[in-house]
Amino acid sequence: MSYNAVIDGCCKAGRMQEGLEYLEKMGERNLSPNAASYAILMSGYIELGELQEAERLFGSMVAKGCVPDAVMYNTLLNKYFREGMIADAERLLDEMVVERRDPDVDTYAMLIDEFSKLGKLEGALKIFGRMMEVGFKPEVGVYNKWFGVLCKEGKLDEAQKLVQAMVDGGQKADVATYDVLIEGFGNEGRAEEAKSLFLEFLQKGCLTEEPEARLGGKPQEPNVAGEAKPTMEAAEAKVQAAV
Repeated sequence: MSYNAVIDGCCKAGRMQEGLEYLEKMGERNLSPNAASYAILMSGYIELGELQEAERLFGSMVAKGCVPDAVMYNTLLNKYFREGMIADAERLLDEMVVERRDPDVDTYAMLIDEFSKLGKLEGALKIFGRMMEVGFKPEVGVYNKWFGVLCKEGKLDEAQKLVQAMVDGGQKADVATYDVLIEGFGNEGRAEEAKSLFLEFLQKGCLTEEPEARLGGKPQEPNVAGEAKPTMEAAEAKVQAAV
């Protein structure tokens, strides 16, 4: 059994001190703990609500020359946001930039979501732009969060352009994409445009796992693959519900 597995078992049992002792034993046996080893312990401390211990461990790891990965940064960032420690989150982000630590797509998705919730749309926009610049192709769910932000701000045309850019970049829109846009257009009294969007949705054959729950209206007609797809009645119901 690997040391990391043993450390993980200690953390899950709440025996953090024992986990730390196994970390030290690795060093005594010339087995350098890696970022994963520290990440397990950090997560254990955070689960127990011991953020300061997690921060201390993070600092100790860096001081010993072990380079933190995106998962570790994400663990701390997520905790900072959950606790409303925005200044600490921004400080850690600045540190990532200075140390040239590369965020992963989960980092970007979390930052866009959290900054949007805080109303820091300019910051969220910069993060989204940076994500695209470095070549990340986010999942459609990340796009959908951003579409929601734009729609809430009344920037419907920008949202629509971004949908087109997303599709042109090879990412397929899903039902949630159109849900967000339709609601946004409907709330602004632009129901006809919402209807056009939904017609486009139908033509593209986007599917949903829960057609009736998500779209409302009558039962869905099966497509050639036997999967359910939205009907025109459902489209009309969705548009009217958004008005």
